[in-house]
Amino acid sequence: MRLVAKLEEKLGYSLGAMTFFDFPTIESLTQHLITEYPQPKKAQISHNNRYLKNPNPDMHPEANRVYETHLAGYFKNSGTVNFTDNPSSVVLTGATGFLGAHLLADFLEMTQAEVICPVRAKSPQNAYLRIYQSLEKYGLWQDKYAPRILALTADLTKAKLGVSTEDYHRMAAADLICHNAAQVDFLATYEQLKPANVIGTCEILKLTVADKTKPLHYISSGAVFGTCLNGSQQRVFENNRLESCEGLFLGYMQSKWVAEKLVWRAYENQGMPIAVYRPAIIGVNTITGAKSSAEFLYRFLQTCFTLNAYPDLPDLLIDASPVNYVSKAVVSLSLR
Repeated sequence: MRLVAKLEEKLGYSLGAMTFFDFPTIESLTQHLITEYPQPKKAQISHNNRYLKNPNPDMHPEANRVYETHLAGYFKNSGTVNFTDNPSSVVLTGATGFLGAHLLADFLEMTQAEVICPVRAKSPQNAYLRIYQSLEKYGLWQDKYAPRILALTADLTKAKLGVSTEDYHRMAAADLICHNAAQVDFLATYEQLKPANVIGTCEILKLTVADKTKPLHYISSGAVFGTCLNGSQQRVFENNRLESCEGLFLGYMQSKWVAEKLVWRAYENQGMPIAVYRPAIIGVNTITGAKSSAEFLYRFLQTCFTLNAYPDLPDLLIDASPVNYVSKAVVSLSLR
């Protein structure tokens, strides 16, 4: 950020941190600056994010391209769905994250199921250690959980999640899938987040109909509605579908929008059994006080305390829900 500020000061233009992700080398950045900003100007810098100049990117063509490339024709024989409120096996992605750790603990508490957790790691032992450390960090670990957690070394960006054939069929035999994994980065571009957030969701959709069709509970985000709540659309209800691309100025918003669009298309075209959850800002655990230093609200408040200052935004409303409430709601609904 210091480099961004220095260049903006020298050039007199607002660049934005995203410029450095779009042009990550000195050569590419230099060429971009020469082309776009041939002459430094002395006028006062406008601090508007450069992505706000195009807050309405049309992501519909991209969603169509991804679907046709990765999913077209895949769900023709999805078969009968067996719903159960007493699953014997559950697949949970993103189990090492803040919400994911709480989802794992709640699945273990509210069911007798084995919970299969694909984790990016060097070995199954390292994957299990990451899960244990995450639950321990948030005050959730109990020794009784150990026998019912199956940690798999995986990579959601790869075909069949990068697991062995045996492990893939073990996941395919599960009674339900909860896809919570996502790469959250508000500075990364769509293309940088596409492998994890979009292609990863494609692989999970394929897993949903592998061997047998099972319900998919997909954790999306309130970010899919961009900044539309400040524009023409004042309210969003739980049954609102994704039509508008208004306000998707961050790569993260765009990647989650495309991913959710794929999930809905699988439902609308092939009748896939899906449920979509769109949590907004996730807050601290109201029982243990556990928090995540990676969550926006925590970082925002920590910055305010550090600077002994806060933004003058009298009309700003922060929609935050306790992580334990969000987790229990998702797990309870997934068992209905």
